[in-house]
Amino acid sequence: MRAQTVRRFVLLCASLAPFACVTTSSNPQAQAFDAGPLPGFDGQAPFDGAVPGDAAIPDALLPDAAGVANVTVMGTDGLPKGGVMVVFQDAAGAVVATQTTGADGRASSAVADGSMITVAVGGPGARELVTFLGIKNGDDIVALDVMPRPSAFPSVAVTPPGGAPTAATSYYAYAGDCNTSSAPPVQPIAVFLDAPCLNAGKAPLVALALDGNQGVLAWTSATGVAVLATDGGTAIAPPLPAWSLAFGSVNVSVTNVPATAPSLALVNAELAGGVALHQSALPAPTEGAASASLRTLPGYADSFQPEAQIVRSNGGGPRYIQSVSFVAKNVPPVASGGTVSFDLAQAFPLIDDAIVDSTLPGQPKLTWTAAGALTGAQGGFARMTWTASQQDGSLESSGWSFVFPASTARLAAPVVPASLAAWTPGNETVQLDAVGFFAVDAVASYEALWSRYPGYIPRVGYRAGLEFVTPPLPSGVTMRGVFAHPNG
Repeated sequence: MRAQTVRRFVLLCASLAPFACVTTSSNPQAQAFDAGPLPGFDGQAPFDGAVPGDAAIPDALLPDAAGVANVTVMGTDGLPKGGVMVVFQDAAGAVVATQTTGADGRASSAVADGSMITVAVGGPGARELVTFLGIKNGDDIVALDVMPRPSAFPSVAVTPPGGAPTAATSYYAYAGDCNTSSAPPVQPIAVFLDAPCLNAGKAPLVALALDGNQGVLAWTSATGVAVLATDGGTAIAPPLPAWSLAFGSVNVSVTNVPATAPSLALVNAELAGGVALHQSALPAPTEGAASASLRTLPGYADSFQPEAQIVRSNGGGPRYIQSVSFVAKNVPPVASGGTVSFDLAQAFPLIDDAIVDSTLPGQPKLTWTAAGALTGAQGGFARMTWTASQQDGSLESSGWSFVFPASTARLAAPVVPASLAAWTPGNETVQLDAVGFFAVDAVASYEALWSRYPGYIPRVGYRAGLEFVTPPLPSGVTMRGVFAHPNG
């Protein structure tokens, strides 16, 4: 056991995909997924795809040095990665020291309280700078590498069983929220899998039979299906069980909806094997209250994750910011007809605006304004991106992510050595991908949040009628947050 207590910050990086529009239907729809990683830290599936917690990173990887700040970089294969530049900066962003991780993936340096550390992960085809703010000696930071976007993504071929209701006019095959449709007769349906639709190389599968009005008539499922192909190949799913005509429901209710709330979404995710299948509705509140009954599949899910979202788009230029304030909780599967309730008096105020200033090449800045105080937030996350032309004429998308205390009022990219020029923006236009704040119950502080729960960054991108979904949460955990991103 360690003689001293250290703080462990863990970062899982992924590329962000373009944003899309919200729809109002909770029925299955044909969805043209980008198939690229979406916002969130689970896109590279390190550690067999599991979200690392306190016990996920072996103690042997973590130095016991209270007098320095320690960084361990883990590769996409889950092993320590050497040759990664780590920059130690003071609170103003000036370079204090630089180190390159050794074969053990480690770098360390003494720092003053409130310092920054920037890690240059990835490489040609996928470069990402990640800056942590508010660092002290004794902190342990574990940064996970990123990989270039593959040329093709895996798919799984799902064959709906025979014997569907005679009124069925189409079939949908799902792996989480990723789905593809087909008209009868029964035939294999190829479902392409982006990062949130599989976990540890496995995907839960659902097939639905729908009538001509897109009403769901029957369903069947298989969980834990191995997706053996990892670079564009197609795995063949085993035969699915016979169709079931039995459906359940969960009621999601909410009180204290702000009178000024532009739009309200009530959501439930059925989680199977760590992969979410969402249903959503957009009810109109009455006197600050609303509810919705959402379809469930009896026996399919390991847990439910109901959620209430307040959504607002500014609707005008020049930035077209969309903001989502939410409360979500992971609960055991709710008996059919049961209710999960939320009080939106606990929700954070919406973010009104976010502005990127790239006047100083290589050191973009980000400012934001919120509709009220973000009281109770434990930490923040932001990411800015740009696209640079390469010498061979190709384009490379890069990003700069920031992890910071909730008291942070603005962000200014720190100085990095000239050797990292390829990781920084030059004259390219720097854009906002996302900025937000969040809190998790039973976690006391920024330090504890990042040491125990590294995977709490929501994903943005069209998914089951939602533009914004929270990551799968640990059992019994409630998360509150507010995030903003461009929506046009």
